[in-house]
Amino acid sequence: MKLKGYNEIESSLSELDASARLLLIAQYAGFSLAKAASHCVLIKGRAIATDIKAVKNPVEVAHLKQALIDDGAAMVKFFTWLYRSMREGEEMSELKASRKLEAFRAEVEGFRHVSFESIMGYGPDGALNHYSVDEESDKPVKNENIFLIDSGGNFLHGTTDTTRTIPMGEPTQLQKEDYTAVLGAMLELLMLEFAEGTNGAQLDGVCRQVLWRHGRHFKHGTGHGVGFGLEVHEGPQNISGRSTEKMMLGMITTIEPGCYRAGKHGVRIENMVHTVLGQDTEFGRFFKFENLTFCPINTDLIEKSMLPAHQIEWLNNYHVEVLEKLSPLLNAEEREWLAQECRPV
Repeated sequence: MKLKGYNEIESSLSELDASARLLLIAQYAGFSLAKAASHCVLIKGRAIATDIKAVKNPVEVAHLKQALIDDGAAMVKFFTWLYRSMREGEEMSELKASRKLEAFRAEVEGFRHVSFESIMGYGPDGALNHYSVDEESDKPVKNENIFLIDSGGNFLHGTTDTTRTIPMGEPTQLQKEDYTAVLGAMLELLMLEFAEGTNGAQLDGVCRQVLWRHGRHFKHGTGHGVGFGLEVHEGPQNISGRSTEKMMLGMITTIEPGCYRAGKHGVRIENMVHTVLGQDTEFGRFFKFENLTFCPINTDLIEKSMLPAHQIEWLNNYHVEVLEKLSPLLNAEEREWLAQECRPV
């Protein structure tokens, strides 16, 4: 194998014999390179590494689980700081919050950088799906409305992506109903068992039907693949209406439904999951999702009458586990905040 400089590739391709067999990956090859290789035998497909990276091995999964515990602790430190700062009357803004969350993540051993620019959507900004705060767009955060925080870290031991929506004041009934519909949708998919061969589009519909039942909808994908210490958006799998990719054992994926009201507020809740074997019967194999994210899911925004009993039970058990896994990484103030946040619904 020979490595060529970027400026040499086009001429090198044009000099190849017509019998040369080349793998052409459409999304990576520009027009000029495809044209230079057009006289060769072209095999159209996707990168060989794509499928290898998509299915994580047990060592990668074990490290990623630790990364998400470390990341969850960093988020609890951030939430504790945020609420304390607001109580003490400190001026707060989206950008200030974003920088502080990155600072808490930077304290984790193995931190490399944020996995993407944090989405810090306070109030109306939370209704912008891919909002990114900067000096020009920065808004003050007040003790009212709700705050959508979508962020992640890239660590040597894994890549994380977590979204939480939290109240900054007394939530309205509409906010609670939006939030509970989104939470119910996320849990419906997270707790699902599905037949081997199920694709991302089928899973997408399972998640959305909960929101549809409550007259709500969202226009982005339900989930995406995550790389191991690599890209936070990494396929080939994704959960969306257009996905034909089958879910495979070992895949790491997000589940992140939402509900957005322009000019008012946005809600999104996101956990990362690992596809594992559920059961093997005479009808074939059935897969399920192992939850990987450990970060409290706010319960003050829940309209309890909208959540079925099995989801409430899952959430209460989840918070017991969150408290158990994160407490050793926190100081006394942070543990106190977490214990209150993890109280039973």
